[in-house]
Order: sequence, then structure tokens, then C-alpha cells
Amino acid sequence: MIGEYDYDFLNRRHRILIVEEPGEKNRTAITIEFKQHLVDESQPLPVTELRKGEGAEKVLRALVNALQQMGLYPDQPLAGEMKATKFHLEDMRKLYLRDLER
Repeated sequence: MIGEYDYDFLNRRHRILIVEEPGEKNRTAITIEFKQHLVDESQPLPVTELRKGEGAEKVLRALVNALQQMGLYPDQPLAGEMKATKFHLEDMRKLYLRDLER
């Protein structure tokens, strides 16, 4: 499965394509329809189901790829993780230099 993102400027819509790899004569395309539901407290909340074994992981990975193209899903470590790594490396460097001085 591959996921692609496109923005339709004319109609002002985000478009996401999820489809099997190119080259297959009869490919499967997945559509996801986002609907708003008015639900009162007595009703169960509506869910989207993907059954295990039906390519759910491939569909979700393709969706993540499309979201990365939109800029909504980070494809790199978060800034906080990078900052923590930087401080850790600085601490390790200080310890290393201290040991060299001994």
C-alpha cells in the first residue's frame, strides 16, 4: 500500500489516496470518509474498524505517509527528544574530558 497527499486548491480540499502498489492490473484503493456524528450520552460512540489480517497495518502505514506529506505527522524525532539527546551527549562529553584529565 502507498499513501499520497494532494491539496485541491480549486475546491479547497485535502485529498488522501491509499492504494495498492502500482503495477497490479486490478488494484484495491481504500477510502476513508470523515463524518461528524451528533451523539447523546445514551448512544455508543461511532468508531472506525480495521480488521486484523485484512491489511490494516499497510493501510495505516500508507495513511501515516500521507499525513507526513501534509506536515501533520512528524517523520523525525520530536524537538523535546532532540533537546534531551543533545544534553545527554554534552554530559557524556564532560565526563569523557574529565576522565582524560585524570
